[in-house]
Order: sequence, then C-alpha cells, then structure tokens
Amino acid sequence: MLINFTKGSFFFFCIFTIHSKYIYPQIENKLLKRILHIILFIFLSCKFCTAQQFNNWTFHNFNGLTFNSVPPSFLAGGQISNGAPFGSSYCTASISDRNGNLLFYSDGERVWNKNNQLMPNGFGLQGGEAGINTALIIPFINDSSKYYLFTSKGLALSPSIPDTCKYYYSIIDMSLNGSLGDVINKNTFIKFFANEKMVAIPNADGNDIWWICRDWTNHFYSYKITCQAFQNNNPVISTVGYNIDNDIALLNGGDIKASPNGKLIAACYRDYFELYQFNNATGILNNAIKIPTIECYGLEFSSNSKELYITQIFDTSNVFTVNLTQYDLSNYDFTSINNSLYKVKNINGIAGLQLGPDNKIYQSTGDKSIGIINAPNNLGAGCNFQDSIIVLPNDALRRFPYSYANLITGQNVQINYTVAADCRTVTFNAKTYIKGNNLTFKWKWGEPPPIGGTIADSATQVVPSGAGCTLGPLCNGDTTYTTITHVYPLGQDTFFVNLNVTSDTVCGTGRAGIKVIVKPPKPTANFTFSSTCSNLTVAFTDASLLNTNPSISYQYAYKPALAAATAYTNFSTSASPSFTFASYDSFDVRLVVSSPLACVAKDTIVKRVVLKAKPTAGFSYINSCGSLLANITSTANIAAGSIAVQEYYVGNTLVGTGAGFAYNALAFGSYTIKHVTKSHFGCISDTAFVPILIKDKPVVSLSVNSNKDSVCLGSSYIITATSSVAASTITNYTWLRNGTNQPITINQLTDNQPTGTYIYKVIATASNTCKSDTVNKTITVVSKPSATLSAINNCGSKSIAITASASVINDNITSYYIAYGDGITATTNPNNTNYTYANYGSYTLKYVAKSSVGCANDTAFFNVVVKDKPTLSITYNNNACDTTNFTLTANATVNGSTINNYTWLRNGIL
Repeated sequence: MLINFTKGSFFFFCIFTIHSKYIYPQIENKLLKRILHIILFIFLSCKFCTAQQFNNWTFHNFNGLTFNSVPPSFLAGGQISNGAPFGSSYCTASISDRNGNLLFYSDGERVWNKNNQLMPNGFGLQGGEAGINTALIIPFINDSSKYYLFTSKGLALSPSIPDTCKYYYSIIDMSLNGSLGDVINKNTFIKFFANEKMVAIPNADGNDIWWICRDWTNHFYSYKITCQAFQNNNPVISTVGYNIDNDIALLNGGDIKASPNGKLIAACYRDYFELYQFNNATGILNNAIKIPTIECYGLEFSSNSKELYITQIFDTSNVFTVNLTQYDLSNYDFTSINNSLYKVKNINGIAGLQLGPDNKIYQSTGDKSIGIINAPNNLGAGCNFQDSIIVLPNDALRRFPYSYANLITGQNVQINYTVAADCRTVTFNAKTYIKGNNLTFKWKWGEPPPIGGTIADSATQVVPSGAGCTLGPLCNGDTTYTTITHVYPLGQDTFFVNLNVTSDTVCGTGRAGIKVIVKPPKPTANFTFSSTCSNLTVAFTDASLLNTNPSISYQYAYKPALAAATAYTNFSTSASPSFTFASYDSFDVRLVVSSPLACVAKDTIVKRVVLKAKPTAGFSYINSCGSLLANITSTANIAAGSIAVQEYYVGNTLVGTGAGFAYNALAFGSYTIKHVTKSHFGCISDTAFVPILIKDKPVVSLSVNSNKDSVCLGSSYIITATSSVAASTITNYTWLRNGTNQPITINQLTDNQPTGTYIYKVIATASNTCKSDTVNKTITVVSKPSATLSAINNCGSKSIAITASASVINDNITSYYIAYGDGITATTNPNNTNYTYANYGSYTLKYVAKSSVGCANDTAFFNVVVKDKPTLSITYNNNACDTTNFTLTANATVNGSTINNYTWLRNGIL
C-alpha cells in the first residue's frame, strides 16, 4: 500500500508477524525463552523499517495511510505483499519529492518506481531477512536527483554466522530512465556484524547527516554523509551500554529510534531497553541508561523529545499483560526515568509505534485497527490514547515505518508563509541551520510567465549567518532567518515554491519546498460534541477543515431548539470549548468558521444538542410484620424528561418493573434490591441499592415453673415467656398483671401474691420492631387449707372417736394425711371416724389436708389418752372378828395409767 506525502514523502512496506505474546508468556524456562526469541525474530519477525518523511505511510498487505486528510485515511497501492518467510521483504522505505509525488520505494531487496514497476537493476539488493531495519533512504546533500539506500542483511537465515549479517548501501539516480530512476551503484559493503539497528540524525553543522548503526557487542558506529560522499571508512566508534556479546536473542529484539531533537537514541533489546545521549557535533553516544523489562518491542519519542513510549510485557502474579507505557525523560538519570513509568493502556499485543507528521503517535498490533496517542507531549492520562481511530481493509503489521522527522524535509531549511487579506501578497519566512559567514537564499516562486512577455520568477538573498533572529538573548548564531514578500498575479491560486540555500564555507545545498495557496477554498465548519447524562457541561471538539487556509477563527453560539434564528447567543471563540448550559433542554449550536483572508467566505454548521438528565433511582416499601410480601413504590425522579424504564433486581435476577410492584420474598430476612431507571433519552441512573427487611412476627407462649395455673399462698412463682422469630432476635418483653405494667423487660417474671386470681399478659418485641400478639396466663393463688382436729375416748375402751374438718379458698381439698401417733397412718379424711389402738396410752394425732394444687394446712395436732378402766378388789384383815376394828384394803390395777385416788362409801355414804 502506498502513501503519498507532501513536502517530500517516503513509502514504507512490511509483512505481518505472529505476535510473541501468544507464546512467550507461557514459557517459564529462561533458555526456552531465549530460543523462542530467536525463533520468533528469525522466522516470524517482520516490521516497518526506517524511512523518512511522514505525510504518507505504506506497509504490507497493500495497506497505507495518507496524512493529507484529517484524520489520516487509507491509501491503496504498492507491490509488496507478505511474501515467503525467507528471501523476501521484511521492511520497507520510500520517498517522494518535495511536492509529495512518489519517487520510489524498496523492501531492501528490490526497488520499485512511482509506477510500481521494478527499476532497472532494482533487484538483488543485500537487504531483507531482518526483523528491525531492512532499508533506510537518505538523499544526497549536493544532488537532488540522487539517494542513498542503506540496507541491512539480517539474522533470519544465518543467526550464528556473522559474515552473513552486513550493512550495505546502494545509490539510486532519479534523473535516469525517463525520470523513473535506476540503481547505479548496488550493494556497497559497509561492515559485518549487522545488528539490524540503524538510524539517521542531522549533523550539528546543519548540512551533513549522521548514519548510525550497531554491531553484536556494545559498539555504535556513526558514519558521516557529506556533500562529497558517504564517509564509509571513517566511522566514529562509541563503546557504550550493555555488551550484547553476540547474544542473538538480543540482537534483533526490538525497535531503535532517535529523538526529534537529535539528542537521544533509544533501543529495545528484548528484556531491557537502553537510552543514550548523542552528540550530533561529534557523533559520540554516551551516558547509557539500562532499564529492565520482561519484553519490550516498539518505542517512540514525543515530538518535544521529553517523553518516551514503549510497548512491553508485564508479569503480575504469573499473568502476562501487554501495555503501552510512558516514561518521563525530563531528568536524565536511571531512578527518575525508571520511577516515572506510567501504564497508558493495556493492549492486545506487542505493538509498533510511530510519530506522525501531525505530532501524534500511532500504534499497530497487527490487526486492521490503528490506535493513536493524541497528545504524546502530555504526561499521564493527559496523553489521551484512543483505540481503533483508523480501520484498514487488511490486517496491518505490528509496527510502522519510522525515521527522524526532520531528517530531510526541514532538516536544514524550513519555510512557512502568511497570505495578506488581498489573497495575492505572500510573506515568506525561512530559516536554516547551515553554517557559514554568508548564506545565499535562492527563491523560485513557481508562477507561470505572463502571456506575451517574461517576468522574474525568482529572487536571491544573501544573508549573514545568524541574522534575522527575533529571540533576543536566545539568538546564538546557530540559525539564520530571512523574510521576503512576493505578490502573485491573478488567475492562479496555487504555486509550488522552492528554496535553495548555499553557504560560503560549507559544501552542499539545503533545499526546501512548499505548496502555497493564496486563495484557498472556504474552510469547512464542523464539530463534534460530547455530553453525558446528568451533565449540563458539553465538550465541543473542532472537526473543521482548514482547506489549506493558514488558520481559521471560531464563533460558537446557541439557542433553544424551538426559538427563532435571531435568538442565538454567542458563547465561545475557542476551537474546542466546553460550555455549561443553564438547563436540560434541546439546543441548536451554531459554529461559524472564518479564514483570516478577507477573500475567503465563512462557513456555518448547526447541530442539535440534547442535554439529557439522568434519573435518580430509589424506592420506598411497606412490609407488614409476619408477611413475606413487600409493596415496592418507586421514588425515582428526573430533572427533565420522563422515566421510561424502571427495573428491580435481587442479585442479578429481575424481580419487578414499573413504578411499583409487590415483591414476594422466599423467607424472612434482609434483602438488597437494586433499582435501575432509564429515561426516554436512554440515560441510565446510578444504581440505587436499597436494603429491605421482610419482618417476621414473634410468637410467644407462657409457662409457669410449677406447670400449674394455681399456686399456693406464700409461694413465689416464675412465669416464663418462650418466643421465636425468624431472621431477627427478641429485644424486650412488656408484662402486665391485671392490666398494670410490670417493671420487667426480660422473658421471666417472678411473683408472689396474696390469695386471688391474677391475669398476666406479655408482648414480645423483636429487633425488626415487630411485636407479638398479646399472650395471657391466668394464675390463681390458693390459700392454705384451714384444719381442726379432736377426739373422744371412753374409759376402758381403746377406741377413739375423731372429729376433723378442713377448708380452703380457691381450691378443693383433694388429699388427707393423718398420723395416729402409734406408727399407723391413713390417707383418708378422718372426719367422724373411730380408731382403735392396740394399747392404752397417750397419743398425739397429726392431721394434714391438701388442696388440689398441693397446698397443705399448717399441721393440726391433738393429744388423746386412751384410758383403761381400773380393776378393784377389797380385802380385809382376819382379826376383825376379834376386835371391833378391821382394815379394808382396796386392790386396784389400771393399764396405761396410775391410780390417783380412791373414793370410799360405806353403806352408800361417802
């Protein structure tokens, strides 16, 4: 694919490679990694090689980019395809004239002319089979028709044989073959041990060029190209950096670039990269800084030479990722640079990088998409990387052609111009870095002679070296400036101006060309805008086309969409402003772009901007204790517009839609419902995560420690509330006795009340705030039974008549116990019963009566004597007959007692 450059263009071609990231990260053994390095870069590696000038890029699979449009666009053409693995093209270079017309291109083995035909003698060049630099084109300093084509014979076929890896140059003369060119000097040998790393940098004298290459150790060779010739036998040798020591795994392991200011060189060597400072006056490289990587590949400097971008592999816990990275080079020391690492973007493969003519850096990983770093001079996220800014019809390669941007165009002569309002008067400003006492500026205005006569189409200025600087103290004589004005005739608006600069002390001619458009077409107004939901600030991005105008001015205005055209209000003259509107609404935004040239018309574009409010999600809910159902009611709102969609999720499961719904939970407990709303404009709310509680109602039962609902007077009793609640806990209890609150909040109440009936109530409260139904327990306090006991005994009888009675309040007497005092007991009611003892004697009766709940009376005792009747006999003495006195003796006995007295009667008289 060909790319056509203005101001001198180069064409680059390269074949597709298999990306090492798909294999390499899986290899743990270092030896195997080294072998894989060799395999990947010998058999598969294929890149864009060094070339100069950027307006057009070309590469394999017939892909190309032209920078003559914004953004760059696809450019078809070219004869180089991927080819076979060996003996075929790997990388390319191309060049155009100063007017952007293709001259020729090469893959290091062949050379094609602008008609895509092989040049005579344009085959068999000793390039190719290289993974990095196959071809590099540098024009002659003193002959605008001749070019050096440097080639590198690489490692792909014979990695261990140094005499197969060589640097060469050939010469192409574009004045031959009808200006289609011919190879007049082919395969001039430069040196062995080609390391596939070569780059070119302008010499400090402003005219010569350094061609720099590396060998298999740590030697760099700086060859000078002068107006006489390429100085093949007199390189400046620098011994600097890590000694590769013929390690072929490092020889072709990555890219090499020179910074745009020509002061730095950077190169990747597979598992590290190095930076070198370059003295463009002496050709010496020194002060190497080595920074380790797992694997690095593509690299590029920002246009201000202060940032370095590298694509490299990272290992995070055995997970390999490829990142586009940035390093800050403001302080040239290892610690500062190493610590400045910033990971710009995780990308899908090791990628090539190239600074474009627009000072943006482009990135390719080998597919159809091209990424871009929009502001590479900015540190961190401000560099503004975008994926897939360009999509190609064919798979590209993982890197682009590259070179030092000012190597040829503007290397030692630069031109810019301004056009006056009359669109005829042009002021040219030129500068050169060529040294000398006096410099001769020869201008060719490029205008046709008038009909019927001649007119001077050229001008010559002789300017002292260092003249024209307007920078005050910064003027140091290294640069010479000049200004000249020319008035172009009517009838033509486009001219090609050429400037040759020669020195009175330095050989060679500096050349520059520029396309001058004195009356360009009107600019094309266009802009894009970025607005986000729920944001009244809109970022506008200029997409207008200059259409070769030197510049344009901007005027943005807005009005409500339905307002009259006279209602526009200006709000910015910036190219890409941000503006905060007062409300959410639809607005017409108008951009008017104007050229500074009065002869060029303005252009206007109007676009409709809709400011969309983002809904706010949220809802309320009602859940009754003991119910698994929650009624959800949306509280979502929006500042402007309407809400079109409302969705509710538990986890990732959609459970409801709309402004409200009934959610039936599977169980009691806490749930988080996600609420997402979307406006009719498609603005999606932030997700509202609302916790809801499906509350169980406590269930309570009461029990008494006696397991009875009646208790005896004087006894303490414990009432226990047993409760249960799902997905919650009981926090307190409320007790009432006969309607009076009790100062108890735990689940047990201990009480001791007088005789009576008591109703106890309890309510359990759970941590979910739910209360149980009221539970009742009736407790009857039963009095002690009242008992009496008596007994009657007749003398001489062992039987007693017992009289007993017992009564109780709030209960019934259900059991009795009597002990007769002789070891005999009975459990029947002894009331009005008789009991016969075995023996006479004194006995204590004990009587106990119990109610149904077990309440017993205080023990009733009664002492009873079971009385024997004395037995009596009288005796007298026998002497009664002899005397008048006699003695009667009463002989009495009694059981269980004693004779207390005797009562005597004589003839019935006491």
